[in-house]
Amino acid sequence: MTSEHIREQRLTPGKGDTQKIRVSSAEKNGGKPNTKVQSESTPIDPPRDPIKRREFWLDTCRGFAHVKFACAQIQELYRKHGCRFAEPTVEQIRGILDALDGAMPNWEKEHPELFYQTLELSFPELVIHR
Repeated sequence: MTSEHIREQRLTPGKGDTQKIRVSSAEKNGGKPNTKVQSESTPIDPPRDPIKRREFWLDTCRGFAHVKFACAQIQELYRKHGCRFAEPTVEQIRGILDALDGAMPNWEKEHPELFYQTLELSFPELVIHR
């Protein structure tokens, strides 16, 4: 039997990781721990108008020079996720939004990264390989 050192594997956050787990102390909650998942940034609030909403998500995949609706949320989403993709079509955006809305109504506020995960899985040809 040999003695080998087992190295502890540590996960390091990578690009696109947007979730943190925060645990409050048990004393604050009467002895019960409280685990919350929070986004690193403020929740996004895309327009409710369907056409402007599609344009919002399309802008998050465009370079800054081509953005139609400039705002901090679009810039942050582009920097974290959208910069990895070529510009999708309006039909591709519509399909993703319809699928996500049907599966999880609050996905935009709780898990906006699902848009990019769905985009990558549905249209792998849009992923920019560097």
